[in-house]
Amino acid sequence: MKCKLCNQNLVIGSGNLTTEMNTTEVNCKHVFFCINPNCDNYAGDNLNSPDAKVADSIVHKVGDSNEA
Repeated sequence: MKCKLCNQNLVIGSGNLTTEMNTTEVNCKHVFFCINPNCDNYAGDNLNSPDAKVADSIVHKVGDSNEA
């Protein structure tokens, strides 16, 4: 996946499972960061920081056969 601003490759920073209250649907969320320091989407030096800027994210339903 590429950054929408600088077209450099993004890195996967984290992934977690989420669910809405009162449902049985489980989603997997992948968060992507830009590591290009010259880009406005630059995540910063520490991808584990809660202040790291997220460049993009993808949410897929767990068990969905259309996952990429």
